[in-house]
Amino acid sequence: MNGGRNMGSAGFCVCYKCGYRENHRQGERCRDKICPHCGIALVREGGYHYNIIMEAKKKGKEKGG
Repeated sequence: MNGGRNMGSAGFCVCYKCGYRENHRQGERCRDKICPHCGIALVREGGYHYNIIMEAKKKGKEKGG
């Protein structure tokens, strides 16, 4: 895990709520983009924040949430 830094130009910016995805553009931060469906900031797939969110969602489902 590199905290989302130096991940290159490949990959996606994703909405952790609804799953919307768009191609990541090098030099543009995913968090500056907004999901057109949910209105929340996107995160870089495979990045630090994405991994934290996915782990929390996984734990929530294990607890029945």
